[in-house]
Amino acid sequence: MTIDWSGVRGTTLRLYAVGTTDYTVFQESTSPVEEQDLSPNGNNEAKYMVPVSGTMPLEFAVCEESSSEPPGLYNFTVTAQHGLAVSLAARTNVLSNSVVNGTANLASGTPAPDGMVFTLTATWGDGSATYSAPSVGGGLSFQLALPESAEGQTVTLIVNRAADAEYQEAKSAELQVKVAKARVEPPPPPPTPQHSHRKPLKCRKHFKKRRVQGKARCVRVRHHHPRYRHHRR
Repeated sequence: MTIDWSGVRGTTLRLYAVGTTDYTVFQESTSPVEEQDLSPNGNNEAKYMVPVSGTMPLEFAVCEESSSEPPGLYNFTVTAQHGLAVSLAARTNVLSNSVVNGTANLASGTPAPDGMVFTLTATWGDGSATYSAPSVGGGLSFQLALPESAEGQTVTLIVNRAADAEYQEAKSAELQVKVAKARVEPPPPPPTPQHSHRKPLKCRKHFKKRRVQGKARCVRVRHHHPRYRHHRR
């Protein structure tokens, strides 16, 4: 937590621990967790790492012995940055085109909000590559696309996220893995030709087309010579 503040000469800032109330703040047994005097230019900045979430009383006071001025105006702006913890799933080797998984959680242990973008940096020998992935339910999935020059080498992986106005910087421990060759998928078989139109059936001499059991076939045609015909009377 960062407090940027200013005031009249002799002003002192006192920050009390989470759980301090209006009834206990001025007891002799209560001491501030952070105390700071105003700098000569009339401004100052106090930083404090808060271990747990909660309400913290903030006091501005002027010591009459150190200043001839009465208590006066003061200004302050508080910026609270939440802590993040990121880690990579343990493994000893990866494929150059495999997926690397990790987790991202708040300091309280709850999953990081969805959509927070984290960066995975891979370094090896004289090469490096970066990949990005958003958090989903506290999980991270980075799709690797390492070049052939990284195959067979030991690669160091680190996940990080730069600090912003709401969250602190996050960085995982290093994970060293051996890179194997990318899995090559066999090419798909060629498509089977589809015949939308069949060639018309042609029959030889002395054959004619007939439909037999619903299919067109060539059937031999018998011819009778007139001299062999018999007529009934």
